[in-house]
Amino acid sequence: MNELYLKYGDKGVFRKDEVIKDFPHLKANAISEKIKQAKKSKLIKGIQGRRSIYFIVLPGQDYETTRPDNFQLAAKITPDAIICYASALMALGKSHTLLNTMYISSSTRFKELNYMGVKYRYVPLPKKKISIQVIPYKGVAVRITTVERTLIDCLRSPRYSGGFENLYRSYESVGYINWKKLEDCLKHFKSKLLKARVGFFIELFKDRWGIPQEFFSRLEKHIPKNPDYFLGREVKSGKLIKRWNLIVPDQVLLIGGSND
Repeated sequence: MNELYLKYGDKGVFRKDEVIKDFPHLKANAISEKIKQAKKSKLIKGIQGRRSIYFIVLPGQDYETTRPDNFQLAAKITPDAIICYASALMALGKSHTLLNTMYISSSTRFKELNYMGVKYRYVPLPKKKISIQVIPYKGVAVRITTVERTLIDCLRSPRYSGGFENLYRSYESVGYINWKKLEDCLKHFKSKLLKARVGFFIELFKDRWGIPQEFFSRLEKHIPKNPDYFLGREVKSGKLIKRWNLIVPDQVLLIGGSND
């Protein structure tokens, strides 16, 4: 049996640089030959458009049509990939909607990969060392934003949230938010608009999550002086929620209810 298949059979997806690290006794040409032989034997398959990424073809799978697990591939798209925004909600099993775009950040930008109907897209993510967790997923260590950090990110950049309804319905399935972790994470972001958005959104779930009034009182001290838009300046109509100085679209209020 091919060494690569034995080594990575339970991981699903692997990178060539991992092979180099895991087989230090082999020279580059020997590693290339092992990869070539494994592909020829239809034990592994390369990712079209990514020469350095491969996935295992399990017994009984059709070589031509088999596909890698979306999250395993996302985790290997770069050596330090972080699954974030709406994709983090999917990875955590909380997303209301299954999206065909995987949002991934890393220390290096990468060209978007469109593979078997799924887009693997680089997105900017500030503060990459804050509130990142590593979870085991089908043999692969997946780096992902925490549920608290994910909420902050989706409200900071709503275009990556899958839409407000997806965001709201997803967090409806979250039984508990650690408001102290949320607050600690939020301290790393200076945006007053972001703090207002977080305050408005969390208030929708305050009873369910047991959020104390002190949390909201602290946020209220840092909201914008002038009214701003909950979903960005592209959506300018809506109702002014005075407590957070936010103009919130009617559709958002219809889905989540009004706090004012």
